Amino acid sequence: MSSQILGMNARNLLYIHPSNKRRAIRIADSKLKTKLVLENADIPTPKLLGVIKNTKQLEKFDWQSLPESFALKPNGGMGGEGIVVITKKSQDETGEAIWLDTDGQKWTKESFKKHIMNILDGNFSLHNTPDIAFFEKKLLIHKSFRKFTYKGVPDIRVIVYNNIPIMAMVRLPTKWSSGKANMMQGAVGVGIDMASGVTTSSSIKKPIRKFISKHPDTAQDLEGFEVPYWDEILETSIRCQKITGIGYLGVDVAIDEKNGPMIFELNARPGLEIQNVNRAPLATRLRRVEGLEVNSVEKGVRLAKELFGGRFKKREEDISRKTVIGTTEQIDIISPDGSRSRVLAKIDTGAGLSSIYTDLSEKLGLKKMNESITIKKPTGKTKRPLVELTFSVGGEKIATKASLIERDQAKYPVILGRRDTKNFLIDPSKKEEPTTTKNKKIDYKKIDEIITNTNKKLPHLSHLVPINFNEERKKFFKEKNYNPQFTYEAPFANDLDLLRTRLEKIKLDNSVLGKIFDKKKSEVQKKIELIQSIGKEDFTKKSIALHGEPSDELIEYASGNFENKNISKKVESFLSFGETLKIIKNKLDDTGIKYKLVTANELPARIKITTTEKITLINIRNDVKFKKNDLLGTLAHEIDTHLFRHENGKLQPYKIFSEGFAEYQTTEEGLAVYNKERNYKNPRKFDTKALNVLAIKDALTESFCDVYKNLRKLGVLPKTAFGITYKTKRGLSDTSKAGAFTKNYIYLKGKLMIDEFIKNGGDLRKLYIGKIGIGDLVGVSKMEGIKKAKYLPDWLKDKK
Repeated sequence: MSSQILGMNARNLLYIHPSNKRRAIRIADSKLKTKLVLENADIPTPKLLGVIKNTKQLEKFDWQSLPESFALKPNGGMGGEGIVVITKKSQDETGEAIWLDTDGQKWTKESFKKHIMNILDGNFSLHNTPDIAFFEKKLLIHKSFRKFTYKGVPDIRVIVYNNIPIMAMVRLPTKWSSGKANMMQGAVGVGIDMASGVTTSSSIKKPIRKFISKHPDTAQDLEGFEVPYWDEILETSIRCQKITGIGYLGVDVAIDEKNGPMIFELNARPGLEIQNVNRAPLATRLRRVEGLEVNSVEKGVRLAKELFGGRFKKREEDISRKTVIGTTEQIDIISPDGSRSRVLAKIDTGAGLSSIYTDLSEKLGLKKMNESITIKKPTGKTKRPLVELTFSVGGEKIATKASLIERDQAKYPVILGRRDTKNFLIDPSKKEEPTTTKNKKIDYKKIDEIITNTNKKLPHLSHLVPINFNEERKKFFKEKNYNPQFTYEAPFANDLDLLRTRLEKIKLDNSVLGKIFDKKKSEVQKKIELIQSIGKEDFTKKSIALHGEPSDELIEYASGNFENKNISKKVESFLSFGETLKIIKNKLDDTGIKYKLVTANELPARIKITTTEKITLINIRNDVKFKKNDLLGTLAHEIDTHLFRHENGKLQPYKIFSEGFAEYQTTEEGLAVYNKERNYKNPRKFDTKALNVLAIKDALTESFCDVYKNLRKLGVLPKTAFGITYKTKRGLSDTSKAGAFTKNYIYLKGKLMIDEFIKNGGDLRKLYIGKIGIGDLVGVSKMEGIKKAKYLPDWLKDKK
């Protein structure tokens, strides 16, 4: 056997050097790049909470944004060095925040800063070069592992070569390893039978290298434990190899109690200790798979089980190995887009096939099958359509088919039949019943708080900015017919799944308020889905679901009105910065609104207004240049519309009036355009509102390059054409594909809606009671406690 053991030199020369390209290795060597690649491929990975790249960012870091527990890691670290896992947040006697790590050691802001400085200096990096520090969500140990480990989260290492999982082991933290799943630091390594996912032999390196049969801290037997989600782990490991191109790869997987398997690291130079743990040589296995043609994930899993399994065979008659479930169980339904939804299921061995509510199936996007099942009833036979259903229960992932049922046909949203529960033991005394609530008055103040606070945590436009925007912009103008390939930073600071769960728990009635909040709840849920789809195949679908898309009538209007027919020929000189500030100050002083003027070096717009509970911040770029009419038009847009509607909304009984009703933005932006154009005539040749509509129309079927060329054919300047195209194609990774971020058509649609509203005798003052839409006026008129608008543009104040 010793001659078949793979040594470091052979590993490097025969496998790493020829199989792992530099570009692929760079992905594995950067944990942050790994996260981006995995998330773009819909492979689960722990949530990113924050990134610190330099001392400036360190000093400005918002420590309050961190949750109770988290992990701090160096981006290019190795061997687990430099990782700090925080389990609890507290305060010292002076009220200063302190954090406790897995060893009970106290951390303060200053000790964190010192540690992060060591990370930035490269003290833990693979090549001793300057590094990046980042925070990520701490995983919760899966219940299956709790009795086997001292503390900390165990992980699974899988070696993949030629799209076939070759060998695997579980790494269990110990006291010696300080709760870390790292064998170099003293964790236990436990081999895994590739066919069954059952643990085999075990070894430890510290304090001395030896084979063991029990965990040194918990005294639990290590052989014969079945790793949950085993097939899913093998499938995901192969997918990691396919998307990264790392030919000889180590995949590190942790199983989270809530989210199942999560990939937290990829290794392009996986260690060789896995051979000792499994008591099997790698060289033999690697040679067996060389040259095999593996054209699918399923084939890779099958070959791994057939070639390297059987050492610890599962016996169906060995009921002690079966997972025990109750007559009702929480299951995680896995949608086609990879998202998980937890629902309560009834286990019914009297039913052969599983069933699911029709409306739940549609909501989750489950795929309908071209077949049905015939059900015999006393009243006769009936046919039920079938859908593809994938779910996990008791640590097992099950792919099956289920019949569709209506809500009045069953108490539970999902019924699991004997076909899908035959590998479980069912204990009738183990129950998880649905929570029932008595009919009681709905607390709309509380619901208002939950929905508006959730919405404020989802500024999805900031997530749409590619991290490589500048590089791709340069490539676009340098290379002919180039379509930008955008990458996006994963959303962080908010646990989107938690926010979605909070929304799902909200129960509403059919009252006026119930309908208003239900519509807003649905919109926020769609916004969460859009954020999760950034850079993915279903981004356009999610954008249309949230924002809609231009109608044929709007496209026809834009086609005939993209040229500005009322170009201003008035010659004006630029205002000085002092003159600009004076005009802004005089306008705000007249309103009585509390405000503060703030000048800044960098702002995405010339003026940005930020509203808080106590004061309004007017942010002005200090290099700004305005002509007077341009400034008055901008203030009519920002102050007379956005700020006034917000401030009036704060006077109303619910926060939704100041934060925005569902679909309020079309009315808001239309009114803002209307107000601006009353004060300012566009000196430019084209109407951007109409160009946005035409760009979206083209982007839905054409590439970035094609949309840009279409705008240039109309006479739009290169810089402007690029800007419009970018705003339409942001959110996509590969912009050569059809698809669009469809929001920006609302400016033209909204302006035409306002024109129609005025034409039909509508009173604009009614739209100023808060951030509502024209379609909300009827419902709002039926509500109690609504106050008239206090803040109005001067020209509307005295209007009869």
